[in-house]
Amino acid sequence: MHATAADATHPGPDPALVEYALTLIARQHGGDPAAVQSAQQRLREWRAFDPRHETAWRAADRLWSSADPTGWGAPMPLPPSAAQRRKRGRALALGAVAALSLGGLTLHLHLQRPLNEAVLISAGDRLLDRALPDGSRVSLDVHSSAQVAYYRDRRVVRLDRGSAYFDVQKEPGQPFVVETPAGTVRVLGTGFEVRLAEGAMSVAVAHGRVEVCPASGNDRDPAAACPATQAVRLSPGQRLAVRDGTSTNAGWLRAEDVGAWRQGWLVFDDTPLPQVLQRWNDYLPRPLQLASASDLQSLRLTGSFPLAEPQVFLETLPQVLPVRVIQNGDDVVIDTQAR
Repeated sequence: MHATAADATHPGPDPALVEYALTLIARQHGGDPAAVQSAQQRLREWRAFDPRHETAWRAADRLWSSADPTGWGAPMPLPPSAAQRRKRGRALALGAVAALSLGGLTLHLHLQRPLNEAVLISAGDRLLDRALPDGSRVSLDVHSSAQVAYYRDRRVVRLDRGSAYFDVQKEPGQPFVVETPAGTVRVLGTGFEVRLAEGAMSVAVAHGRVEVCPASGNDRDPAAACPATQAVRLSPGQRLAVRDGTSTNAGWLRAEDVGAWRQGWLVFDDTPLPQVLQRWNDYLPRPLQLASASDLQSLRLTGSFPLAEPQVFLETLPQVLPVRVIQNGDDVVIDTQAR
């Protein structure tokens, strides 16, 4: 049910959305005609995306209009006399220095404050899908969490654990950055998956392009350009693994299979068996176990399996790999074939 204008309990506009709307309005003033036209189109799309955006835009538009200098009508005072100027000079000089220092600090802190923040956590065995303020979307896999912060000059998501799929709206001048302890991913507009497991990051692209930069161990602005010697650019279907500051080409994947867990599938492409079981264990109440035989570590699997039917995976596994599935009550162990 939608609230009406007559509903006295209808909440006011979200301040963070109002501030974001002001940023979009400001982009329409100044710059070349192409940039202005692009900003106008972006604002129209943003307003249409969510009724709350339209409410926020109306409030922002009123604020912008009220701040229009052409509406200021205060009379111009007469200039001070020479004696008055000398008398006030020293106080004004000291006051100006203090005001500039305080004003600069205040402005810096204000510009560094996020326009919008959120913490996203997928509960238990349920996926989480959320729309972000600019119309981008993020889907969290099970046992995953992330922190979202939108600033005036960048959009930042910190992936703390698990996997996330992003469908990012283009925002010229406001890059979208995904941070993990293993490295960062930067985009302008694309669809891609980032997975964090055991300190390593893997990235796969569904459409568009991304730039991946391994963590160097040095603190630096995540929105800054990645050094050319470290940056790796990925196209649709490409995968990259990052661990301990080193990136490794992880081969190709069908673009439609990127983030397939959102549609209820696990897709493996020449994936080591230990990683296959680790991925299944994200969804199972009791983890699959891998026997200690060294031969098992080198086995690799290719195939697609429905998440809702793990038994299909267990029945198929001995048909494609030289293994046997040992079920002992609730425990399931993958071992080498009996000799």
